[in-house]
Amino acid sequence: MEDMKYIICGKLYDGIEPEFKENWKILVKGDTIAEIGPNVEKPESAEVIDLSDATVMPGLIDAHMHMDYWDWHTIRQEVYDTSEYAKCLSILHTSQKSLSRGFTTIRHMGGITSNSFAVVDVKRAIEKGYFPGARIVCASRFICAAGSHGDLSQGFSKNPEMGEIAQGLRKSLGSGKDFFVNAVREEIKYGSDFIKIMATGGFFTPNDNPSQKQLNDEEAKAIIDMYSTEDILRCFTDRATEQVLHDFVGIEPRNFAYKPIRKMRVGQDAIAVKLHITPSETQPEVEASDGVTAKKIQNIYVYCQYITRTS
Repeated sequence: MEDMKYIICGKLYDGIEPEFKENWKILVKGDTIAEIGPNVEKPESAEVIDLSDATVMPGLIDAHMHMDYWDWHTIRQEVYDTSEYAKCLSILHTSQKSLSRGFTTIRHMGGITSNSFAVVDVKRAIEKGYFPGARIVCASRFICAAGSHGDLSQGFSKNPEMGEIAQGLRKSLGSGKDFFVNAVREEIKYGSDFIKIMATGGFFTPNDNPSQKQLNDEEAKAIIDMYSTEDILRCFTDRATEQVLHDFVGIEPRNFAYKPIRKMRVGQDAIAVKLHITPSETQPEVEASDGVTAKKIQNIYVYCQYITRTS
Protein backbone atom coordinates (compact mmCIF):
# COMPACT_ATOMS: atom_id res chain seq x y z
CA MET A 1 0.00 0.00 0.00
CA GLU A 2 1.31 3.43 -0.93
CA ASP A 3 2.44 5.58 1.99
CA MET A 4 0.20 8.64 2.28
CA LYS A 5 0.25 11.65 4.58
CA TYR A 6 -2.59 14.13 5.09
CA ILE A 7 -1.30 17.47 6.39
CA ILE A 8 -3.67 19.96 8.00
CA CYS A 9 -2.24 23.48 7.72
CA GLY A 10 -3.20 26.34 10.02
CA LYS A 11 -1.74 28.77 7.51
CA LEU A 12 -0.09 27.92 4.21
CA TYR A 13 2.35 30.09 2.27
CA ASP A 14 2.72 28.57 -1.21
CA GLY A 15 5.59 30.77 -2.44
CA ILE A 16 3.46 32.04 -5.34
CA GLU A 17 0.69 34.21 -3.88
CA PRO A 18 1.53 36.87 -1.27
CA GLU A 19 -1.42 35.91 0.96
CA PHE A 20 -1.50 33.08 3.50
CA LYS A 21 -4.04 30.32 2.80
CA GLU A 22 -6.20 29.47 5.82
CA ASN A 23 -7.07 25.85 6.71
CA TRP A 24 -5.66 24.27 3.55
CA LYS A 25 -4.73 20.59 3.34
CA ILE A 26 -1.89 18.77 1.62
CA LEU A 27 -2.02 15.14 0.49
CA VAL A 28 1.38 13.51 0.03
CA LYS A 29 1.65 10.18 -1.78
CA GLY A 30 5.07 8.61 -1.37
CA ASP A 31 7.50 11.46 -1.96
CA THR A 32 5.12 13.50 -4.15
CA ILE A 33 2.61 16.21 -3.25
CA ALA A 34 -0.51 14.83 -4.91
CA GLU A 35 -3.10 17.46 -3.93
CA ILE A 36 -3.20 20.79 -2.17
CA GLY A 37 -6.17 23.04 -1.43
CA PRO A 38 -8.99 23.84 1.00
CA ASN A 39 -11.14 20.82 0.08
CA VAL A 40 -8.71 17.92 -0.23
CA GLU A 41 -10.35 14.67 0.87
CA LYS A 42 -8.53 12.49 3.40
CA PRO A 43 -7.94 8.91 2.22
CA GLU A 44 -8.83 6.36 4.86
CA SER A 45 -5.30 4.95 5.07
CA ALA A 46 -3.49 8.31 5.21
CA GLU A 47 -1.48 9.33 8.26
CA VAL A 48 -2.76 12.65 9.64
CA ILE A 49 -0.23 15.34 10.52
CA ASP A 50 -2.04 18.13 12.34
CA LEU A 51 -0.27 21.47 11.86
CA SER A 52 -3.38 23.54 12.45
CA ASP A 53 -1.47 25.69 14.95
CA ALA A 54 1.47 26.26 12.58
CA THR A 55 2.41 27.94 9.31
CA VAL A 56 3.40 25.59 6.46
CA MET A 57 5.57 26.66 3.53
CA PRO A 58 7.67 25.08 0.76
CA GLY A 59 11.21 24.02 1.59
CA LEU A 60 13.83 26.75 1.30
CA ILE A 61 16.85 26.50 -1.02
CA ASP A 62 20.26 27.86 -0.03
CA ALA A 63 22.05 28.33 -3.34
CA HIS A 64 25.51 29.14 -1.92
CA MET A 65 26.98 27.18 0.98
CA HIS A 66 30.34 25.79 2.05
CA MET A 67 29.50 22.89 4.36
CA ASP A 68 32.92 21.55 5.30
CA TYR A 69 33.76 23.32 8.58
CA TRP A 70 32.45 23.39 12.15
CA ASP A 71 32.81 27.02 13.15
CA TRP A 72 33.22 30.02 10.86
CA HIS A 73 35.34 31.72 13.54
CA THR A 74 38.04 29.05 13.08
CA ILE A 75 37.57 28.23 9.39
CA ARG A 76 41.10 29.26 8.34
CA GLN A 77 42.53 27.11 11.10
CA GLU A 78 40.35 24.13 10.17
CA VAL A 79 41.85 24.08 6.66
CA TYR A 80 45.02 22.58 8.14
CA ASP A 81 44.30 21.22 11.63
CA THR A 82 41.16 19.16 10.89
CA SER A 83 41.21 15.72 9.22
CA GLU A 84 39.25 14.91 6.08
CA TYR A 85 37.18 12.51 8.22
CA ALA A 86 36.15 15.36 10.54
CA LYS A 87 35.37 17.55 7.53
CA CYS A 88 33.11 14.80 6.18
CA LEU A 89 31.23 14.76 9.49
CA SER A 90 30.89 18.54 9.39
CA ILE A 91 29.25 18.28 5.95
CA LEU A 92 26.66 15.82 7.29
CA HIS A 93 26.13 18.01 10.37
CA THR A 94 25.53 21.10 8.18
CA SER A 95 23.06 19.21 5.99
CA GLN A 96 21.08 18.03 9.01
CA LYS A 97 21.06 21.46 10.65
CA SER A 98 19.92 23.02 7.37
CA LEU A 99 16.99 20.61 7.11
CA SER A 100 15.95 21.31 10.71
CA ARG A 101 15.79 25.01 9.82
CA GLY A 102 13.59 24.51 6.75
CA PHE A 103 16.18 24.23 3.98
CA THR A 104 15.32 21.13 1.95
CA THR A 105 17.95 21.76 -0.75
CA ILE A 106 21.42 23.24 -0.35
CA ARG A 107 24.08 23.92 -2.96
CA HIS A 108 27.68 23.28 -1.87
CA MET A 109 29.95 25.64 -3.80
CA GLY A 110 33.21 23.77 -3.28
CA GLY A 111 35.12 22.84 -0.16
CA ILE A 112 36.93 25.63 1.68
CA THR A 113 38.68 23.31 4.13
CA SER A 114 38.17 19.97 2.37
CA ASN A 115 40.30 18.61 -0.46
CA SER A 116 38.28 15.41 -0.91
CA PHE A 117 35.00 14.30 -2.47
CA ALA A 118 33.39 13.68 0.93
CA VAL A 119 30.38 15.85 0.07
CA VAL A 120 29.46 13.39 -2.69
CA ASP A 121 29.50 10.51 -0.19
CA VAL A 122 27.28 12.48 2.21
CA LYS A 123 24.93 13.40 -0.65
CA ARG A 124 24.57 9.75 -1.69
CA ALA A 125 24.06 8.53 1.90
CA ILE A 126 21.22 11.02 2.38
CA GLU A 127 19.65 10.07 -0.95
CA LYS A 128 19.69 6.39 0.08
CA GLY A 129 17.98 7.22 3.38
CA TYR A 130 20.84 6.30 5.70
CA PHE A 131 20.78 9.77 7.27
CA PRO A 132 18.24 12.60 7.38
CA GLY A 133 19.48 15.75 5.71
CA ALA A 134 18.82 18.38 3.09
CA ARG A 135 19.20 17.43 -0.56
CA ILE A 136 22.71 18.38 -1.70
CA VAL A 137 23.72 19.76 -5.09
CA CYS A 138 27.49 20.03 -5.09
CA ALA A 139 30.77 21.01 -6.62
CA SER A 140 33.21 19.03 -4.49
CA ARG A 141 36.28 21.22 -4.96
CA PHE A 142 36.72 24.62 -6.52
CA ILE A 143 39.22 24.76 -9.38
CA CYS A 144 41.73 27.57 -9.02
CA ALA A 145 45.23 28.93 -9.67
CA ALA A 146 48.10 29.83 -7.33
CA GLY A 147 47.55 33.10 -5.50
CA SER A 148 43.87 33.08 -6.42
CA HIS A 149 40.71 33.32 -4.33
CA GLY A 150 40.81 29.53 -3.98
CA ASP A 151 44.40 29.42 -2.72
CA LEU A 152 44.07 29.25 1.06
CA SER A 153 47.84 28.92 1.41
CA GLN A 154 47.91 32.71 1.05
CA GLY A 155 47.83 32.69 4.84
CA PHE A 156 51.49 31.66 4.64
CA SER A 157 52.44 34.38 2.14
CA LYS A 158 55.10 35.68 4.55
CA ASN A 159 56.63 32.20 4.79
CA PRO A 160 57.13 30.90 1.23
CA GLU A 161 58.47 27.52 2.38
CA MET A 162 55.30 26.78 4.38
CA GLY A 163 53.16 28.32 1.64
CA GLU A 164 54.57 25.91 -0.91
CA ILE A 165 53.77 22.92 1.32
CA ALA A 166 50.24 24.17 2.03
CA GLN A 167 49.58 24.94 -1.65
CA GLY A 168 50.49 21.37 -2.56
CA LEU A 169 47.66 20.05 -0.39
CA ARG A 170 45.00 21.53 -2.68
CA LYS A 171 44.84 19.09 -5.58
CA SER A 172 42.45 21.25 -7.60
CA LEU A 173 44.96 24.13 -7.71
CA GLY A 174 47.18 24.38 -10.76
CA SER A 175 48.10 26.17 -13.94
CA GLY A 176 47.67 25.76 -17.69
CA LYS A 177 44.82 24.54 -19.86
CA ASP A 178 45.78 20.85 -19.59
CA PHE A 179 45.63 20.97 -15.79
CA PHE A 180 42.20 22.61 -15.79
CA VAL A 181 40.77 20.21 -18.38
CA ASN A 182 41.86 17.26 -16.24
CA ALA A 183 40.54 18.92 -13.07
CA VAL A 184 37.09 19.21 -14.67
CA ARG A 185 37.24 15.55 -15.70
CA GLU A 186 38.03 14.52 -12.13
CA GLU A 187 35.12 16.51 -10.73
CA ILE A 188 32.75 14.79 -13.16
CA LYS A 189 34.35 11.38 -12.58
CA TYR A 190 33.83 11.46 -8.82
CA GLY A 191 30.27 12.75 -8.86
CA SER A 192 30.17 16.55 -8.70
CA ASP A 193 26.93 18.03 -10.03
CA PHE A 194 28.55 21.16 -11.46
CA ILE A 195 31.94 22.84 -11.78
CA LYS A 196 33.09 25.72 -9.56
CA ILE A 197 36.01 27.79 -10.83
CA MET A 198 37.73 30.76 -9.22
CA ALA A 199 38.01 33.09 -12.21
CA THR A 200 38.56 36.25 -10.14
CA GLY A 201 39.78 37.24 -6.71
CA GLY A 202 37.61 37.77 -3.64
CA PHE A 203 37.48 39.19 -0.13
CA PHE A 204 38.15 36.09 1.99
CA THR A 205 41.71 35.64 0.72
CA PRO A 206 44.15 38.36 1.83
CA ASN A 207 46.22 39.15 -1.29
CA ASP A 208 43.63 39.43 -4.07
CA ASN A 209 40.38 41.26 -4.84
CA PRO A 210 37.26 40.68 -6.99
CA SER A 211 38.55 42.85 -9.85
CA GLN A 212 41.56 40.60 -10.53
CA LYS A 213 41.41 38.15 -13.41
CA GLN A 214 42.89 34.86 -12.21
CA LEU A 215 42.40 32.53 -15.18
CA ASN A 216 43.74 33.48 -18.57
CA ASP A 217 41.52 33.21 -21.67
CA GLU A 218 43.11 29.94 -22.78
CA GLU A 219 42.48 28.31 -19.38
CA ALA A 220 38.89 29.57 -19.12
CA LYS A 221 38.07 28.53 -22.70
CA ALA A 222 39.54 25.06 -22.07
CA ILE A 223 37.15 24.58 -19.15
CA ILE A 224 34.10 25.74 -21.15
CA ASP A 225 35.08 23.60 -24.14
CA MET A 226 34.84 20.49 -21.95
CA TYR A 227 31.10 20.59 -22.57
CA SER A 228 29.38 19.76 -25.83
CA THR A 229 26.42 21.81 -27.02
CA GLU A 230 24.10 19.02 -25.87
CA ASP A 231 25.49 19.11 -22.34
CA ILE A 232 24.93 22.82 -21.79
CA LEU A 233 21.43 23.95 -20.89
CA ARG A 234 20.87 27.66 -20.55
CA CYS A 235 17.53 29.43 -20.82
CA PHE A 236 18.01 32.86 -22.36
CA THR A 237 15.19 35.16 -23.36
CA ASP A 238 17.22 36.52 -26.26
CA ARG A 239 20.69 36.51 -27.78
CA ALA A 240 21.47 39.93 -26.32
CA THR A 241 21.69 38.36 -22.88
CA GLU A 242 24.23 35.84 -24.12
CA GLN A 243 26.33 38.59 -25.65
CA VAL A 244 26.32 40.67 -22.45
CA LEU A 245 27.52 37.72 -20.38
CA HIS A 246 30.19 36.67 -22.87
CA ASP A 247 31.43 40.24 -23.26
CA PHE A 248 31.72 40.47 -19.49
CA VAL A 249 33.94 37.39 -19.15
CA GLY A 250 35.85 38.16 -22.34
CA ILE A 251 35.21 34.88 -24.15
CA GLU A 252 33.85 34.53 -27.67
CA PRO A 253 30.29 33.15 -27.77
CA ARG A 254 29.94 29.54 -28.87
CA ASN A 255 27.10 28.04 -30.85
CA PHE A 256 25.30 26.54 -27.86
CA ALA A 257 22.11 24.55 -28.22
CA TYR A 258 19.17 26.34 -26.59
CA LYS A 259 16.47 24.18 -25.06
CA PRO A 260 13.17 25.50 -23.75
CA ILE A 261 11.99 24.32 -20.35
CA ARG A 262 9.44 21.97 -21.95
CA LYS A 263 12.38 19.96 -23.38
CA MET A 264 14.08 19.58 -19.99
CA ARG A 265 13.89 16.26 -18.22
CA VAL A 266 11.78 16.12 -15.05
CA GLY A 267 14.23 16.71 -12.21
CA GLN A 268 16.75 18.45 -14.47
CA ASP A 269 18.21 21.72 -13.21
CA ALA A 270 18.92 24.88 -15.18
CA ILE A 271 19.82 28.51 -14.78
CA ALA A 272 17.11 30.77 -16.22
CA VAL A 273 18.47 34.16 -17.25
CA LYS A 274 16.38 37.20 -18.17
CA LEU A 275 17.67 40.55 -19.39
CA HIS A 276 16.02 43.94 -18.96
CA ILE A 277 17.47 47.06 -20.61
CA THR A 278 15.84 50.40 -19.85
CA PRO A 279 16.92 53.92 -20.80
CA SER A 280 18.25 56.17 -18.09
CA GLU A 281 15.71 58.95 -17.67
CA THR A 282 17.98 61.42 -15.91
CA GLN A 283 21.44 60.37 -17.14
CA PRO A 284 23.09 61.59 -13.92
CA GLU A 285 26.78 62.32 -13.85
CA VAL A 286 28.85 60.00 -11.70
CA GLU A 287 32.06 61.40 -10.28
CA ALA A 288 34.83 59.15 -9.01
CA SER A 289 37.27 60.10 -6.25
CA ASP A 290 40.02 60.84 -8.80
CA GLY A 291 37.90 63.46 -10.57
CA VAL A 292 36.88 61.30 -13.55
CA THR A 293 33.24 61.74 -14.56
CA ALA A 294 30.83 59.51 -16.47
CA LYS A 295 27.19 59.54 -17.52
CA LYS A 296 24.76 56.68 -17.10
CA ILE A 297 23.32 55.76 -20.51
CA GLN A 298 21.27 52.64 -19.82
CA ASN A 299 20.11 50.48 -16.94
CA ILE A 300 20.93 46.81 -17.59
CA TYR A 301 19.48 44.22 -15.23
CA VAL A 302 20.33 40.51 -15.53
CA TYR A 303 18.14 38.23 -13.40
CA CYS A 304 19.25 34.64 -12.78
CA GLN A 305 17.02 31.94 -11.31
CA TYR A 306 18.08 28.41 -10.37
CA ILE A 307 15.19 26.18 -11.46
CA THR A 308 14.27 22.50 -11.51
CA ARG A 309 11.60 21.05 -13.79
CA THR A 310 9.00 19.36 -11.59
CA SER A 311 6.39 18.07 -14.04
